[in-house]
Amino acid sequence: MYPVVFRGWLRLRVALAAFLAGGISYPVLSGLGQVSSWYDQVPLVLMFGGAFYLHFVGEWMRILYKKRKAPETRRRVVRLGTLLFFIGFIAPLALILSSLGILLAQSILSTAILTLARLMLGTGTIIITLGIFENWKNLPVKVETSARNALRMMKEAGREIHDDPLWIGLDPTLRFAAYTYPADEGSVILVSPWYVETKWFGGLDNLLVHEMSHIYRRENNNPSVIRRLTDLDYYQTIEKYSRKSYKRKILVEMSYTLGEVPTDDLAFRVLEKCKVSWIDSTGESLQTLVKAKPIWALGAGRRRWKNAVRIVDNSRFIAIMERHKIPDRGDKAKTSNLRLLSSLPKEAQKAYDYFHQLALDFGEDITEEEFRNLLGDYLSRFDQLAEEQLRSL
Repeated sequence: MYPVVFRGWLRLRVALAAFLAGGISYPVLSGLGQVSSWYDQVPLVLMFGGAFYLHFVGEWMRILYKKRKAPETRRRVVRLGTLLFFIGFIAPLALILSSLGILLAQSILSTAILTLARLMLGTGTIIITLGIFENWKNLPVKVETSARNALRMMKEAGREIHDDPLWIGLDPTLRFAAYTYPADEGSVILVSPWYVETKWFGGLDNLLVHEMSHIYRRENNNPSVIRRLTDLDYYQTIEKYSRKSYKRKILVEMSYTLGEVPTDDLAFRVLEKCKVSWIDSTGESLQTLVKAKPIWALGAGRRRWKNAVRIVDNSRFIAIMERHKIPDRGDKAKTSNLRLLSSLPKEAQKAYDYFHQLALDFGEDITEEEFRNLLGDYLSRFDQLAEEQLRSL
C-alpha cells in the first residue's frame, strides 16, 4: 500500500496561504491608512478568496462543526479563531455605519476600537490557519492506520486483497464517505476528510472494509461487478439518453449502486468474523440514510429523477437492514419511508415494492447472464418510474 496522499493538497494550501496573507496584511494596511486605492484591496480579495474556497470544499466547516468520536482541542481553537476573525471584521463596519461611529469619529476611543478589531482579525486569521493546517497534517496518518486495520481484518476473514498497488487518498470534494475504482492494475480508495473521525457505520475502519470488499469482489471476478463503464453500453435504457444527459448519469450511478447489496453482505461477514461491533452503528447510520421528504429540484424532469433515486435508495437501505436482521429501533426507517411514499404519487409504492424485493432477493450465486438480465430489468423499471410513474410530481 502506498502512503496516503491528500488529493487537491496544493489548491488547499494555496487557499489557506491566501487567506493567511490577506488576513494579516489587510488589518496592517488598514491601520496605516493604505486602503484608499483599488489595488490596496488585494489583501481583502486574497482573504475572502481563500476563505471562500475553504468553505466551498467544506474544510472550514468540517473542523468547526463536525461531530467526532473524540473531539479535539484544535476544533475549539479554530472556533475561537473564527469568532475573533468575524468580530474583528464586523466591528469596524458596525462602528462606521452606526450613529455611535459618527459621534466617536477621530476620537481616541474610536481609534482604540478599530485597533483592537484589527488585532482580532489578524489574530483570528493566524489561529484558524494553524488549526486547519495542523488538522490536515494528522489526517493521512489516521487514514493509513485505519487502512492497515481494514487490510488486516480482510486477511483474517480470508478475504485478503492485493495491496500492491493500492492507493488511498483524501479528497475534500468527494460527495460520499469513500469511493473505490480500479487503476493501473491496482485499486484506488478515496476518502472524504469528513469521515476520518466519525461514528458513521462504526468508524473509518469499517468504512474501509466496505470499500475493500468492492476490491475483493472485483479481483475475484464476481459476475455482479461492473468493471468498466463500457459494460453499461449493452443496455438500451442507458443508450437512449445522450452521454451528457443528467438522466444517463443517474442511470449509470444507479447501475453501480446495485452492487452495494452484495458488497455489504461481504463487509458485514468480515466484521463478524473479526468480532468487530457493527450492528448498532450500522443500524443508526442506515436509519439516517432513509429519507422522509421528497427532493425539490429546478425543473419537473430533475425533480422526478431525483425522487426516483430516493425511492430506490430507501428500498435498498431497508432491505439491507432486513437481510442482516439489523433492528429498526423505534421504527425510524419504516416511518421515514412511509412519509416519503405518502407524499409521492401512488405509483411510487408499487415501484418501491419491486426495488425492495429485488434488494432482498439479490444473491451472491448469481450468474453473469442472470445479472445482465436483472440489471436490464432494474434499469428499465427505474426509467419507467422516473419518466412515467412520477409524472404528476
